[in-house]
Amino acid sequence: MPSTTAGNIGRPVTDLAMSNERYQWLSLEVSSFQLHDSPNFAPDVGVLTNLAPDHLDRYRSVDDYAAAKARVFESQGEAQVAVLNADDPLVARIRTRARRLLFSRFAVKIEGTRLHAKAWGEPIDAERHKPAVEVKGATYTTLRVARHGEGWVAQTVVDV
Repeated sequence: MPSTTAGNIGRPVTDLAMSNERYQWLSLEVSSFQLHDSPNFAPDVGVLTNLAPDHLDRYRSVDDYAAAKARVFESQGEAQVAVLNADDPLVARIRTRARRLLFSRFAVKIEGTRLHAKAWGEPIDAERHKPAVEVKGATYTTLRVARHGEGWVAQTVVDV
């Protein structure tokens, strides 16, 4: 499946628009500044990983910055997906018309020959979440497993 990445860091989206290249999937990093100037931006899948108190020279408050970042979901409809970080309170409270999928940290505990896992955040409800987003062209890049208190914490990174 033809795909590429572009956006705020790396190849500018305008390069893609001006080229003869055609892709089935684009993975774009879009800044709050770019979202401000793109009121019709409506990604099939929008992801907001976290909100840090960045760019407060441009925004009056962290809440204003959060509202600017939430614009990634503003033009999405019910057929599109909003992926949000359940561990970041500013991100988790964002409302959207798109289907919300929350991701969170999880812990893995090994007891003898059994593996037990616990996830934080919203429990998966197959009817409500309708997990049907198929990730194609993903590359596994990192896996880290470490002790955390009485259990284990596993972290993985997948580049899409």
